[in-house]
Amino acid sequence: MFFVGALEIQLRSSMPLRGGEILAFADGRETLVTAHVTKEGEIRAGSYGGSRQSIDIETEEIRDGGIVRPIQAGLRLGVYSKESDPEYEESGASSPMRVFRYGERLRFPVKLRAPRNFRNPGAFDYQGYLADNGIVVLGSTQAAKIEVVPGFAGTRVAAWRDRIHHNIVRKIHRLWTPDDAALMDAAVIGEGAFLTPETKTDFQRSGTYHILVVSGMNVSILAYVVFWVMRRCRLGDGVASVLTVLLCAGYAFVTDVGPPVWRAVLMLTVYLGVRLLYRERSMLNALGAAALALMVADPKVFLGASFQLTFLAVFLVAAIAVPLLERTSQPYVRGLRHLESVEFDRTVLPRVTQLRLDLRMIAGRLARFLEKWKRVKQVPVQVLGLSARAIVSVYELFLCRPSCNSGWRCPWRITFIGRRCWGFRRMRWRSL
Repeated sequence: MFFVGALEIQLRSSMPLRGGEILAFADGRETLVTAHVTKEGEIRAGSYGGSRQSIDIETEEIRDGGIVRPIQAGLRLGVYSKESDPEYEESGASSPMRVFRYGERLRFPVKLRAPRNFRNPGAFDYQGYLADNGIVVLGSTQAAKIEVVPGFAGTRVAAWRDRIHHNIVRKIHRLWTPDDAALMDAAVIGEGAFLTPETKTDFQRSGTYHILVVSGMNVSILAYVVFWVMRRCRLGDGVASVLTVLLCAGYAFVTDVGPPVWRAVLMLTVYLGVRLLYRERSMLNALGAAALALMVADPKVFLGASFQLTFLAVFLVAAIAVPLLERTSQPYVRGLRHLESVEFDRTVLPRVTQLRLDLRMIAGRLARFLEKWKRVKQVPVQVLGLSARAIVSVYELFLCRPSCNSGWRCPWRITFIGRRCWGFRRMRWRSL
């Protein structure tokens, strides 16, 4: 399987890009392009006044002089407008910029250019990133020069998704101030159009940029809340699992941020699906199944930093933290329930039973001591149980604590209550 995956990576890398013939027009001369919108953009303030937006489109035909060539290729188009545009001032229009919807057909003049990478060692592969998203060339044009052509191209489902996405962004901007709304857009729906370069730099320097990226963490929070609510509504495991997976899949569909969210939904589906098959849930098995499915679909994802960091983080939790919790704190967490029940003592380990007896004895002594004030007749043993569970919860939070030192190279150390163990002392990751 390893050699088959390596061969598949080489074969896909050698395959020409779909619509690569459009690169013949990326020589600086102006061409007339007819295309349709595949991904909507958001209008934001321009660097030198006016407004701008970035949209992804798929070309239908290119007119160069008197020659018309039908070419289907991905184009990322930057649309900009100046503060005062003479063409729109003559027509009396208030603003030349508008949001171009999914499926709209456009005709505009543009100078195409091929994407390129910086030659610095370890630099971001911008060209490969665009190719993975189906983008072959780049271009920019003025909003005043774009002509909307009659017709619709695309699917209604994708149009609904972009419309829902756009409405959520508009609702967020009505509820929050512009600065807070930009953060909420990125953290909730994965829309980073309104983030300023200064904000991105601040989050990168503080090591918290992952908060601004929709990933498996968002899916986990949503799945936990939905499943908890479904269970509190007295729904069965099957119904709660199906509704949780459907809502998480809908969230991934609306955000449309790509593999990070969908692989989290895949892992969640495997993890909850075994409940319906009466099998023991194993986080490592769900992790392995999701990783295998993704690599079968596209072996090249294995080389991505996002894939490696995501599965490494979950592996550390599933293979190291969870077994340690099961051997240390989890027996006490289960044993701190129903402290008032003596019959429950027989179902836990002897050391946990001793803790239950001690807590009941402490509750009795405190009740005798507080009788002097004649206000508190008895200290409920449940209060001591909750306090003990809170202490154990803090221990579990700090059991696996990654620490990062500032600098170009960031050594990650897995520390367990101040002790280095399991050999994960120095795993160096270059700055991404």
